[in-house]
Amino acid sequence: IENNDKEMVSFLIEKGADVNLIIDGKTPLDYAKDEETISLLRSHGAKTKGELDEYNKIKAEEKFSEAMEYYVKGNYSMACFYLEEAVNLGHIEAHHYLGNIYGSGLGGAKDIDKAIKLFEVAANAGIIDAQANLGALYFQKGRNISYENAGAKVMAWGDGYRWSKQAADQGSTDAMFNLGIHNIETEYFDEAGKWLEKAARQGH
Repeated sequence: IENNDKEMVSFLIEKGADVNLIIDGKTPLDYAKDEETISLLRSHGAKTKGELDEYNKIKAEEKFSEAMEYYVKGNYSMACFYLEEAVNLGHIEAHHYLGNIYGSGLGGAKDIDKAIKLFEVAANAGIIDAQANLGALYFQKGRNISYENAGAKVMAWGDGYRWSKQAADQGSTDAMFNLGIHNIETEYFDEAGKWLEKAARQGH
């Protein structure tokens, strides 16, 4: 494309080359300068990186909306299907809801490690519920690690505390409750009382 080799571009398109392949943050259309090459690419559905991002954003929102219709009806297998598509298109909230499905085993799809990865994306984007859920899953993961593997157990609990505290500080009563329960389990009763009272006073 940079050399305006229209014959090669045409040949590659005929052979099934991806006209929207992103290389160094650009699509082929971003690299094209010649009007004939631009026209050729456009006729086969090529978009600029900006156009592609906007298109993917719209498609992601559509997939997320479809997923939520199934989610609220309790059809988690179909919700999972559309949420996966939305996640692949970069939809942040879809990461959170798909994490809920895998983390809770809704529809039989339980996978704690996958849920943690999904929640991490949403949590890092600032979704408070995802932070609370991520903390809860790390606490759960820590519980399932034997004391023989104390290092991994402490790491999981540390991550659980960090994310739960972050959510609790932003008003999540679920995170406050989880911190309270964790502190009971680890026998830090004064700390447990503090978090449970805080959650209770806010209606948990």
